[in-house]
Amino acid sequence: MDTPSLDEIIAKSPVVVHSERFAYLQTDNPPSDGCFAVVTDADETTVIAPEKRVPDIPHQKVEKWFRLLEFQIIVPFKGVGFLATIAKTLADQEMNILICSTFSKDFFLVHEEDLETAVRALIERGFTIHQEN
Repeated sequence: MDTPSLDEIIAKSPVVVHSERFAYLQTDNPPSDGCFAVVTDADETTVIAPEKRVPDIPHQKVEKWFRLLEFQIIVPFKGVGFLATIAKTLADQEMNILICSTFSKDFFLVHEEDLETAVRALIERGFTIHQEN
Protein backbone atom coordinates (compact mmCIF):
# COMPACT_ATOMS: atom_id res chain seq x y z
CA MET A 1 0.00 0.00 0.00
CA ASP A 2 1.30 3.43 -0.93
CA THR A 3 1.66 6.09 1.70
CA PRO A 4 -1.09 8.71 1.33
CA SER A 5 -0.16 12.26 0.35
CA LEU A 6 0.50 14.76 3.11
CA ASP A 7 -2.84 16.46 2.44
CA GLU A 8 -4.64 13.09 2.73
CA ILE A 9 -2.82 12.32 5.97
CA ILE A 10 -3.82 15.70 7.39
CA ALA A 11 -7.45 15.27 6.33
CA LYS A 12 -7.67 11.82 7.95
CA SER A 13 -5.71 12.54 11.15
CA PRO A 14 -8.06 14.04 13.75
CA VAL A 15 -6.88 16.53 16.34
CA VAL A 16 -8.22 16.37 19.89
CA VAL A 17 -8.11 19.56 21.96
CA HIS A 18 -7.75 18.54 25.59
CA SER A 19 -9.85 20.53 28.03
CA GLU A 20 -7.32 20.58 30.86
CA ARG A 21 -4.46 23.06 31.25
CA PHE A 22 -0.92 21.71 31.49
CA ALA A 23 2.37 22.91 32.98
CA TYR A 24 6.05 22.22 32.29
CA LEU A 25 8.10 21.67 35.44
CA GLN A 26 11.82 21.29 35.95
CA THR A 27 12.30 18.87 38.85
CA ASP A 28 14.79 16.56 40.52
CA ASN A 29 12.02 14.37 41.91
CA PRO A 30 9.42 13.43 39.29
CA PRO A 31 6.24 11.75 40.50
CA SER A 32 5.62 8.14 39.55
CA ASP A 33 2.10 8.74 38.24
CA GLY A 34 -0.44 11.37 37.25
CA CYS A 35 1.74 13.11 34.68
CA PHE A 36 1.39 13.38 30.94
CA ALA A 37 5.12 12.93 30.33
CA VAL A 38 8.42 12.73 32.17
CA VAL A 39 11.55 13.38 30.10
CA THR A 40 15.03 12.93 31.52
CA ASP A 41 18.29 13.75 29.79
CA ALA A 42 21.86 14.14 31.06
CA ASP A 43 21.15 17.64 32.41
CA GLU A 44 17.62 17.74 33.76
CA THR A 45 14.22 16.16 34.25
CA THR A 46 11.12 17.82 32.83
CA VAL A 47 7.58 16.89 33.78
CA ILE A 48 4.51 17.78 31.75
CA ALA A 49 1.54 17.51 34.07
CA PRO A 50 -1.98 18.81 34.50
CA GLU A 51 -1.75 22.24 36.10
CA LYS A 52 -3.72 21.07 39.13
CA ARG A 53 -0.75 18.78 39.99
CA VAL A 54 1.80 21.63 40.21
CA PRO A 55 1.47 22.13 44.01
CA ASP A 56 2.17 18.41 44.55
CA ILE A 57 5.36 18.24 42.46
CA PRO A 58 8.58 19.66 43.92
CA HIS A 59 10.16 21.82 41.20
CA GLN A 60 12.78 24.47 40.49
CA LYS A 61 10.97 26.11 37.56
CA VAL A 62 7.46 26.03 36.14
CA GLU A 63 5.74 27.31 33.00
CA LYS A 64 1.94 27.19 33.06
CA TRP A 65 -1.14 27.82 30.93
CA PHE A 66 -0.55 25.29 28.15
CA ARG A 67 -3.28 23.50 26.25
CA LEU A 68 -2.67 20.13 24.66
CA LEU A 69 -3.43 19.34 21.01
CA GLU A 70 -3.36 15.59 20.27
CA PHE A 71 -2.67 14.69 16.62
CA GLN A 72 -3.83 11.14 15.86
CA ILE A 73 -1.80 10.51 12.70
CA ILE A 74 -3.17 7.71 10.53
CA VAL A 75 0.27 6.48 9.42
CA PRO A 76 2.81 6.83 12.25
CA PHE A 77 6.42 7.01 11.00
CA LYS A 78 5.33 7.55 7.38
CA GLY A 79 3.99 11.11 7.35
CA VAL A 80 6.99 12.93 5.93
CA GLY A 81 6.50 16.63 6.63
CA PHE A 82 3.55 16.10 9.00
CA LEU A 83 5.17 17.65 12.08
CA ALA A 84 6.87 20.33 9.99
CA THR A 85 3.52 21.31 8.47
CA ILE A 86 1.89 21.63 11.89
CA ALA A 87 4.85 23.61 13.23
CA LYS A 88 4.85 25.95 10.22
CA THR A 89 1.08 26.43 10.39
CA LEU A 90 1.38 27.54 14.01
CA ALA A 91 4.62 29.50 13.51
CA ASP A 92 2.91 31.47 10.74
CA GLN A 93 0.53 32.64 13.48
CA GLU A 94 3.58 33.77 15.48
CA MET A 95 3.02 31.37 18.34
CA ASN A 96 5.51 29.31 20.28
CA ILE A 97 4.93 25.56 20.48
CA LEU A 98 6.24 22.63 22.47
CA ILE A 99 6.17 19.13 20.97
CA CYS A 100 6.04 15.67 22.52
CA SER A 101 5.51 12.41 20.63
CA THR A 102 4.56 8.87 21.55
CA PHE A 103 4.71 5.82 19.30
CA SER A 104 1.48 6.63 17.44
CA LYS A 105 0.53 10.21 18.36
CA ASP A 106 2.06 13.66 18.31
CA PHE A 107 1.22 16.29 20.90
CA PHE A 108 1.65 20.03 20.57
CA LEU A 109 1.30 22.34 23.54
CA VAL A 110 0.33 25.96 22.94
CA HIS A 111 -0.35 28.73 25.41
CA GLU A 112 -4.02 28.91 26.26
CA GLU A 113 -4.22 32.48 24.95
CA ASP A 114 -3.17 31.15 21.50
CA LEU A 115 -5.55 28.18 21.44
CA GLU A 116 -8.35 29.74 19.39
CA THR A 117 -5.89 31.05 16.79
CA ALA A 118 -4.15 27.66 16.64
CA VAL A 119 -7.41 25.77 16.12
CA ARG A 120 -8.56 28.17 13.41
CA ALA A 121 -5.21 27.89 11.56
CA LEU A 122 -5.26 24.08 11.77
CA ILE A 123 -8.82 23.94 10.41
CA GLU A 124 -7.78 26.19 7.52
CA ARG A 125 -4.87 23.80 6.84
CA GLY A 126 -7.31 20.87 6.59
CA PHE A 127 -7.32 19.27 10.03
CA THR A 128 -10.50 18.07 11.72
CA ILE A 129 -10.73 19.29 15.31
CA HIS A 130 -12.53 17.54 18.18
CA GLN A 131 -12.95 18.88 21.71
CA GLU A 132 -12.21 16.43 24.52
CA ASN A 133 -15.30 15.61 26.57
